[in-house]
Amino acid sequence: MLSKSLKVLRGSKTQNEVADALGISRARYSHYENDHVEPDIQLLIKMANYFNTTIDDLLGNTAGLYLGVPPTV
Repeated sequence: MLSKSLKVLRGSKTQNEVADALGISRARYSHYENDHVEPDIQLLIKMANYFNTTIDDLLGNTAGLYLGVPPTV
C-alpha cells in the first residue's frame, strides 16, 4: 500500500524532486515506489511530513483502526 500512496502523493513532481527533499537518492526512492523495499521509521516520518499526511495514511490504514483502541471523542 505504501508504494501506491507514494505514487499518488507525488503527483506531478519527479522522483528526483521528492528524493532530494527527503535526502535520499532517486534510485532509493524508486525502490519504495515500486515496492522493492520498505523505509525505516525515520524515513516514514520524513515522508509523512513532506506529503503533509500521516504514517497511517501512507501505509493505508484508512479504516481508523488504532491498535484496537478506539479514538477518544
